[in-house]
Amino acid sequence: MFLGAATGNDTLSVAMGGIPTFPLYMIGGMIIQLILMKTKKEHLIDRSTMERIQGLALEFLVVSAIASISVMIVIEYAAPFFILMAVGIAYLSLATWFLAPRMLPDSWFERGIVEFGMQTGVTAMGIMLLRIVDPGFKTEASEAFGFKQILYEPFLGGGLVTAMTPIMVVTLGLPTFTAIMLGVVVCVGMLLPLLAGWFYRKPKPYR
Repeated sequence: MFLGAATGNDTLSVAMGGIPTFPLYMIGGMIIQLILMKTKKEHLIDRSTMERIQGLALEFLVVSAIASISVMIVIEYAAPFFILMAVGIAYLSLATWFLAPRMLPDSWFERGIVEFGMQTGVTAMGIMLLRIVDPGFKTEASEAFGFKQILYEPFLGGGLVTAMTPIMVVTLGLPTFTAIMLGVVVCVGMLLPLLAGWFYRKPKPYR
């Protein structure tokens, strides 16, 4: 609304309003960290205190996400919901236990489990699972996940593609839209890693 009033362009206001706030927080945190590093003031931030604040904020986030679920909507669309859930769990289980050890450079289980949690729920669920398997964030999984989210969230996970999905389904039809999305997954998620040498036939040992 503020952008619409300031620029006179309501379309810009709606578009900006659809941008997820998570990547904006990440960018803001990176800017603050760069400023502290440039001014050599990073010692003023206590990591353990920040992790405690992060843990408390995560608890509120998870409880809020669960409380926002509409039980009546779930009951009304139970059949398609369970079909999507079964297909999604099968695909994500394959990705976690087969693709992750063969594609992720290190800490594949931690990196895979945070993605599993996010894709089966929300970002908060993924981070919660990561805190269970890596309480002290000793691996690079949390940092890798954060950097990935900056590129991921503006398009998927509530971003542009997610917002445009109902329009594209109505405009193109469900079969055409499904074929297009499947093609994108195959090209970007499978062919690109193979051609770029990111996929290994033998799984990497866990470390």
